[in-house]
Amino acid sequence: LGGAMGSLFSSWQPAVAGPPGSYALVGMAAVFAACARAPLTAMLIVFEMSNDYSLILPLMVAAVTASFLAQALFPESIYSIKLSRRGIRFSEGRDMDIMQGVQVGEVMNDDPVTIGKNQSLAELYQKFQETHFLGFPVLDEQGRLWGIVTLQDMEQSLTNTAANLRGMTVGEVAVKDPVTVFPDEPIWAAIKKMSPRDLARLPVISRDGKNVIKGLISRSDILRAYDVGIVRKQRGLLLEQQTRLRREEYNGFIEFALKKGDSALGKTLQEIEFPLSVNVISVERDGQIIIPRGNTLFLEGDIITLFGHKDELKATKDNFHYFKSVTPL
Repeated sequence: LGGAMGSLFSSWQPAVAGPPGSYALVGMAAVFAACARAPLTAMLIVFEMSNDYSLILPLMVAAVTASFLAQALFPESIYSIKLSRRGIRFSEGRDMDIMQGVQVGEVMNDDPVTIGKNQSLAELYQKFQETHFLGFPVLDEQGRLWGIVTLQDMEQSLTNTAANLRGMTVGEVAVKDPVTVFPDEPIWAAIKKMSPRDLARLPVISRDGKNVIKGLISRSDILRAYDVGIVRKQRGLLLEQQTRLRREEYNGFIEFALKKGDSALGKTLQEIEFPLSVNVISVERDGQIIIPRGNTLFLEGDIITLFGHKDELKATKDNFHYFKSVTPL
């Protein structure tokens, strides 16, 4: 299209229009900028190809306009569209699905250290020294959230005034009506509130409008939430794979619990004989999932999960109740 437009302009106004090849290069840069959302990269590529820096103005206009127009019409680029189709959506480098799948209440500190607004700065300074924290929620006389105070607030106040520590109260240096978050909001909501203001922590309050503090969430809690989300997502993918495997015509799963009197009790996995087409997937013990190995010892109450050929599963299950011992190599 760029080359065609250049040819048209050249035939219409040959004295004003440049060579058609320049129009083709600008059009190429606009297409790439729109597809990749990378206008600067598109301009650099054209500069390297043409070694003509006189194209910088039309390149900037075409690449930036194409990039913004494409973003408005279709938010995904050629690099993120494949991830989006797989259910992975990113915003500012963060996996939104993971951050939206974990709630604030799951990772917050539900027993935060607080301070009253009428307490002295000397008491506040003592709390900073004892806990090594950098900020505390401030409560009013009824125990409701009033504000938040940080070490930087206290240092700035003491620098700007000549008052002593015991002559001032926490309420005089704290920030009133801080930004808050609710326990049932996703972590992504907390990130959007913290990032623009460069906040290190957010008080968590109830939704009843009474400013009752429920906890405190910090940047370290958000990092932990990402780990929780990753594990949860991987578990979901595993369950999805298991569901697909269950649909196989010849393969299947079977679960059973070891009871008192079963011959497998006190034996290891390598001592139990079963077909090569059957695998011991997991052992659930006291709510914990164990990935079995050859030296895994079976105990009463263990829930065994087997996967394998459907014709072999029943016989393999019977081997755990009455089996032939195999001498380990």
